[in-house]
Amino acid sequence: TGQHGIGDCLAVRLTLPPDFLQAEGVVRVVSTEPGDTAGFDHLHTEFVRLADADRQSIARHVMRWQIRQRQTR
Repeated sequence: TGQHGIGDCLAVRLTLPPDFLQAEGVVRVVSTEPGDTAGFDHLHTEFVRLADADRQSIARHVMRWQIRQRQTR
């Protein structure tokens, strides 16, 4: 297993393409699963601290992504 367990809190910084939107906050590990052959575990997290401006930026990013996905179908 990895070095992070359920309940651990981690500081994260996200860079979301293609606009290179950056957001940062604190997440809590809610579950883990064994990783791939590179040895990285998969961590499932939830935000416990996220600035409102970052939350809104992420929401706008997701909406733009969803619109792009619909246009390519």
